[in-house]
Amino acid sequence: MKDITKASQLIVLGNGFDLHCGLKSSYKDFLYYVITQKYAEYFPNDSEKSPEKAFEYFKEYLKTGEEMFDKWYFESINFNMSSQIFPDINIWYLILFHENLKQSSNWSDIESVIEKYVSDKFIFDNDKEKQIQKTFIDILVDVFFNYGFEVNILSEDTMKQAEYNFAGLLLYHILKRDDGCYEIETKVNELKTAYKNYKSRSRWIGADVDKEKEFVFGLKNSQRSKVKELISNLLMSELHNLEKDFQAYLIQETEREEYKSKAENFLQTIVIEGGYPSSYNVFSFNYTNSCSGNFGTQIAFRNVHGALNQNSNESKIIFGIDNISSDSRAEDIGYRFTKSYRTMRLYTELENDMAFGDKIDNIFTKDMDVIKFYGHSLARADYSYFQYIFDMYDLYNSDVRLIFYYSKIEGRTVEEVRQEQYRNITKLIEQYGETLDNKAHGRNLLTRLIQTGRLKIVGLEDDNNKMQEE
Repeated sequence: MKDITKASQLIVLGNGFDLHCGLKSSYKDFLYYVITQKYAEYFPNDSEKSPEKAFEYFKEYLKTGEEMFDKWYFESINFNMSSQIFPDINIWYLILFHENLKQSSNWSDIESVIEKYVSDKFIFDNDKEKQIQKTFIDILVDVFFNYGFEVNILSEDTMKQAEYNFAGLLLYHILKRDDGCYEIETKVNELKTAYKNYKSRSRWIGADVDKEKEFVFGLKNSQRSKVKELISNLLMSELHNLEKDFQAYLIQETEREEYKSKAENFLQTIVIEGGYPSSYNVFSFNYTNSCSGNFGTQIAFRNVHGALNQNSNESKIIFGIDNISSDSRAEDIGYRFTKSYRTMRLYTELENDMAFGDKIDNIFTKDMDVIKFYGHSLARADYSYFQYIFDMYDLYNSDVRLIFYYSKIEGRTVEEVRQEQYRNITKLIEQYGETLDNKAHGRNLLTRLIQTGRLKIVGLEDDNNKMQEE
């Protein structure tokens, strides 16, 4: 007989679960809240009419700001600009709208943007007509010295490249913001002072242009690592503030009783489906925990990336990038933005806080019959977790079953949702197969799971009925 104190099912939940249960936890809903609540003073009153209207206003606001910056930077004396462009807006919101993400974007799309701006490399042609690669953080550092020396050490052609131009706008915004970054401002002033002192001395010693370039080059090299650290810290601080905004928003939304009730009932639907023993663990990529386990035997529950902190202004949730898909290594600044690094740091700081729920050893217990997935996009931002799970249960050789569930989504047909599931599952299993030591096993893993009846894709309604065709 199966030990009822051990879980038979591992339930893996993504944001689609909360959305299905009526929680407005989508990217679109959150940004609508940010525009109409946090930054309402900057937009017309009718921005609250609809998310579409609010998004339209923010995009226009950003476009106007970009045009103002270009006019000031390229058509006037560069460093006499004094006006604010976006008084106190978090730079990650500017980045998200600059990327022109669709309102239907998943959170995985947002995390892809984070990866792009802290880890990905952009390719440029340098003055010697050779291609070079730089991260956006490196580009921000280059532009920083342009401001610090108050001279155009970057050519106009360079500054007109899209990435450099946007970096210039972001840094200008930070320097003029009401709550400007003290460390950034201090370092800019240090560079200005050092350069002015050199210019003052050079009048007496008769330094030529080449010596001035040599001084600027030497000071840049000596200060570059420190400036890079400051900018990385700034991006992390801004990301943490975004996380606090999201926590405040979700706490407000989770107070709705209809969400709590539906979450309980729909989790029961997932547990019942398939006729497996009703003891289960939950491994949730959400920040909510409204599933107290009134049905069956919930052994353990863990929020992968932290949970809502109801009693504090401090956020215990994280956004981030996957350490496997990212090119960042442990010694790179971009690595600090990976989920592994940030989860490790949060767990270390909150060791006795239960910010994640039950310990990981209590989640991935032996003798699991089935792993059920609902509401996760299976995007690469979380791939390392899936690899860990599949390794833990020896996916190729064991008898553990995988069931991927989906439900109707407003504005999409059942067939569209199903086909997306097929694509995402195939990509996930094939990607995992590539990691197996036995390459033949890796190539036929998906076929093996299907032929042995260990992989199913099931449409679910709220009442535990299988989804009917449209």
